[in-house]
Order: sequence, then structure tokens, then C-alpha cells
Amino acid sequence: MPRTFAETLSFVLHYHADNVEDLAARLRHLGLLGATAEWVDEVAAGAAFPSEAEQRALTRALRVPTEYFADPRTTALVDAVLVLAAALRERNLQLVGPCRSMSASVQNYLALYSTLLLGTSVNSQ
Repeated sequence: MPRTFAETLSFVLHYHADNVEDLAARLRHLGLLGATAEWVDEVAAGAAFPSEAEQRALTRALRVPTEYFADPRTTALVDAVLVLAAALRERNLQLVGPCRSMSASVQNYLALYSTLLLGTSVNSQ
């Protein structure tokens, strides 16, 4: 079952490099003058639902594709990249992009992530 907007926002906030205060500041810079960390937390909790303009500003501020909150395939790919980037940050490494190859898939990102976690390849048997 697809996640709700709030569940998806909560997920991205958990793995995103920036904190909620920085996100609110970027939203204000993008024209959402009333955006606060509390409002972002309310949206992530499902207590407030953003308008279309607020949703577009959130995708721009979070640097995710506009389809991230609506298309399950896009959500899965971006989630995999976010999880991988978080694992790399924990090891003082960085994911540099954009990826020039369109062949990257969720499985590729998850295989790299499991290699980081386990120290072995998921393909080695």
C-alpha cells in the first residue's frame, strides 16, 4: 500500500542530511513565508496537509523529484538513494551526483547499502 504524503515526508526527514529548522528556512527562502519547523513537523505527523504550492516548495526544498510524493516507483528509488546517502554520511563518505547512468535501480542502491552495512557483497555467495 502506498504511503501517505505525511508518511513519505516523515521518511525523507528521517534520512535527509538537513534538520527541520534548515528545511523551514529553505521553504521561507522559496516564498513560504509562514513555514516553520513546527509546521513541517505537523505535516510530517499528518496533522496538517500542505496545499499544492506548499507541496511543490517542499519537493524543491528537499531536492526530490516532484513525483516523489505521488509515484511509488519514484518514491522507492529516491528512498533507496536517501538511505544510501545516510549510510555514507555515517562513514564520512559522500554520494556525488548526479548519476550519469540511467541504469541505476533500487536494487543497485540497496546492494551498495548492504555492502556498506555488512562489508560484503550481496551478490557473493
